[in-house]
Amino acid sequence: MACPTPRQGREGNPTNMKAVALTAAMLLMVMPAHAIDVAITSPGDGETVSGTIVVTGTSQDVGAGLVSVSIDSGPFQPAQGLDPWTFAWEAGGVPDGPHAITARARQCIQCTAVFDSVDVIVSNGDGDGVVGITDLLMVLGAWGPCPSPPAACPADLDGDGTVGITDFLIVLTNWS
Repeated sequence: MACPTPRQGREGNPTNMKAVALTAAMLLMVMPAHAIDVAITSPGDGETVSGTIVVTGTSQDVGAGLVSVSIDSGPFQPAQGLDPWTFAWEAGGVPDGPHAITARARQCIQCTAVFDSVDVIVSNGDGDGVVGITDLLMVLGAWGPCPSPPAACPADLDGDGTVGITDFLIVLTNWS
């Protein structure tokens, strides 16, 4: 038995080629023409943050879709806008230390999502969410090497085991 030719199709039925063409056309309508993308532009990876920060970013080819943001693998919350987009995060409400910010973009709820992530260090000093004089006094009062673990050393803002000039500069940079 010979293989069917495109004109004949199975059992000589020319409509099989129409079905293939229709299926291909339907796939093209469902699949996006370009790959979507999302990027966090601020804060930068490894940056020290405090208080309320605005996470900003860009997205590409999201169309009428949505961009959302998650903190530390928590639930995704909608960002404002698409390209650029923004998300206000109250970093003063989380413990000092490393935290992950993840952005997600997708064209529809059922569509495949793309992600971008940065790790930041939250340093609220005295924990009130405002970097000010009490944080500066905390750093100056603890100047020098931190006590051996497991003792806490909240004034060691950069986590290097010593309270020094870098910690002082972090307080000044984030002064509210």
